[in-house]
Amino acid sequence: MESASQSRQADKAKPLVSIKDIAKEAGVSICTVSLVMNNKDRNRVSKAVVQRVRETAQSMGYKPNSVARTLRTSRSYVLGFITDEIATTPYAGRVLVGAQEAARKLGYILLTVNTGNDRELANQEIAALRQYRVDGFLYAMMYHRVVEIPAELEGSPTVVVDSEDENRKIPSIYPDDEMAGYDATNRLIQAGCKRIVYYGSSITIIAQGERF
Repeated sequence: MESASQSRQADKAKPLVSIKDIAKEAGVSICTVSLVMNNKDRNRVSKAVVQRVRETAQSMGYKPNSVARTLRTSRSYVLGFITDEIATTPYAGRVLVGAQEAARKLGYILLTVNTGNDRELANQEIAALRQYRVDGFLYAMMYHRVVEIPAELEGSPTVVVDSEDENRKIPSIYPDDEMAGYDATNRLIQAGCKRIVYYGSSITIIAQGERF
């Protein structure tokens, strides 16, 4: 039986499929394949030909050259995920997984860096991510709070995750903690509970007040 390592080595040994190969197999011009694979075929290539080209590309295992695509479109389809400690905290891993899945559905991949709440390190990591020409940033915090956005992110498409920009300039996404508290309490009431105790964190955070 072939091992996983042998299978990977076999895949590496396979020659890369080019649009020239696809054109020859599908019986169309290289220009037609280029239009289809770059999603520029509308009103220029018939639907039947588009389908044939795409099916041929898929069957041949065609994978677009990411470097060439970046040079052509000025987009890397890579997002920088900057976090204080989410990447190293087991209980918060779902935030990272959710971001990764959402990015993948849109054709993006994530480059994740963990700063450990070190502002100087965060600035260095942002500079490093810029070297990869990322298309945007996700600035993610461990818990819901108001944060100062690093000046190094200015001018770049950015979304704050699980926190809020103190200047209210950058879009943010965070849990509805008030509704979470309401739903949790309502379930206890429906279960017949009458004396309900709320335990909060010793740290004053936005989520605690909203849940209460």
